[in-house]
Amino acid sequence: MKKEQLAIREQALLTAALNCFATERCEDVTVARIAKLAGVAKGTVYLHFTSKDEICARLSQDFYDKLAQKYTEITGNGFTRLQKIIETSFSHYLEFRQYRHIVQYCYREHFLQSLNPEIAKSLENIGSVRRQHIAKALELGSVDKSLANNARANLTGICSTLDGALLNFSTYRNPLQNNPEQYDPGQNSQNEFIDLVTHYIMISVGQNKTTSPVSNTQAHSPELTSEV
Repeated sequence: MKKEQLAIREQALLTAALNCFATERCEDVTVARIAKLAGVAKGTVYLHFTSKDEICARLSQDFYDKLAQKYTEITGNGFTRLQKIIETSFSHYLEFRQYRHIVQYCYREHFLQSLNPEIAKSLENIGSVRRQHIAKALELGSVDKSLANNARANLTGICSTLDGALLNFSTYRNPLQNNPEQYDPGQNSQNEFIDLVTHYIMISVGQNKTTSPVSNTQAHSPELTSEV
């Protein structure tokens, strides 16, 4: 089979997997189901991927690669860059909400150990991308005086706060809902959560006046609609 045909079939398998993971936990989706949705035999899947975990890793990498590209387009002084990194991170999780189960699945402890070393290393490196951009924003902010002089010292805390907030954001359930299985916190709750995280982070680097990080995207940011 030609390389072009193999690439097309591989992408079809990834698309089928993403469609499955968009509505169900990764643990509940089988390779057989992915194959059926893609219209191929189960054995065909293993010609492209060694396991379901590898499929999840590839999709997770796609999710983070898209986000990393958005980070490279951020400009401005240190304060603006840091705020835009937060804004961009949350809006990306909203825009690509179909990846939420995959992100959670790949975030599990020891997940990387289930992959071959090359794929594991590639996925592991993705985690450092946001940290690098945040570090650059903090360093710039210390120089241009838009952030505190010692802002760089808060790098680890900021990264941990934002990483944890993003993970919680993707799994959040509104406790007032009658059906706890139905994910629909509402746009106001989403914005309040984002504003709270942004306010907390910006205060940690010497800024206590912030604007809503999604003020320019509220009109078109989709809401998460279902969760396990």
